[in-house]
Amino acid sequence: MKSRRSILIWLFLLQALILCMIAVGGITRLTESGLSMTDWKPILGSVPPLSEADWIGRFEQYKQFPEFIKLRSDMTLPEFKFIFIWEYLHRMLGRVIGLVYLFPMLYFVWIRKAFRDDPEVESGRSSPWPRRLSLGFMLLVAQGLMGWFMVLSGLSDRPAVSHFRLAAHLSMAFALFLYLASLIIRLRPRPVAPEAKSLRGLAILTFLCLCVQVVFGAFVAGLKAGKVFNTWPKMGRSWIPEGVIDPALGLSSLVQLVPSVQFVHRWLAVPVVILACWLGWKAMKRSDLVAWGKILFALVLAQFALGVWALLSAVALPVAVAHQLNACLVLLATFAIGFRGRAAD
Repeated sequence: MKSRRSILIWLFLLQALILCMIAVGGITRLTESGLSMTDWKPILGSVPPLSEADWIGRFEQYKQFPEFIKLRSDMTLPEFKFIFIWEYLHRMLGRVIGLVYLFPMLYFVWIRKAFRDDPEVESGRSSPWPRRLSLGFMLLVAQGLMGWFMVLSGLSDRPAVSHFRLAAHLSMAFALFLYLASLIIRLRPRPVAPEAKSLRGLAILTFLCLCVQVVFGAFVAGLKAGKVFNTWPKMGRSWIPEGVIDPALGLSSLVQLVPSVQFVHRWLAVPVVILACWLGWKAMKRSDLVAWGKILFALVLAQFALGVWALLSAVALPVAVAHQLNACLVLLATFAIGFRGRAAD
């Protein structure tokens, strides 16, 4: 395939930008900046306030919404500028990623025609790569729309974004990151040991458990559940605090209540770490997966330590952001091991 190296560099750049986006998104959430921009203008919204009058106009607009009226009525203009900048950076980075994705994709597919000699193409068939790249772009667009859908939930009478929509927004970012990883793996074929496919079942199980853990991590962030029970291993003085299950809510308590969400997230981490370490250890015994096995083993232990640290620090900003980014890398290592096992079939 022509331009393979250029395409790989482009995909790695997109992954790096998405990691930056996840980090800035985490900071935006932790600084409670997400509702500072009360409209969504994909083109005109790219121009920031350029004068003091512009800033005052933006602030007056913000004052009309419940977050200011109910929670931040004493906010000053400098404080508003701080939260506005984080949300603005988050949205602008999304636009940058869209441009960095779209124009190189059009160049490689339509101008350079980089996929005409695709070795995957059978006689009489077209290359699947234009479809694969287009799907990635659609995922990116859907991610942006979900972001605005999430913000809308907080511009209502209840000035807080839905933790369900927040989880969907974060999950879609992780999904796009991993989808790009799958494209990179396809472009960088490596010899795969036949026994690698024996890890697929364990890799799939570990990956699914990690996905559930990531969703509950987003619930914790959305409900600010990391601000309570800042002890470990017990939650306060108890292993199981009161109110984990509300009889009126039943099992739905586990995804709606602050103590319940934190309880699930902190204790689901234990089997997840065991599964991931087991997968990493088994991968290290395969000649073609040694590196990924070591990476997964190290990352998952670091993730557990960061999670405990974030809890004990009552969600200190640098620790929480590192915890979120590292979660993405743990998923990547698990995904890579499972995807290479698929290649052994």
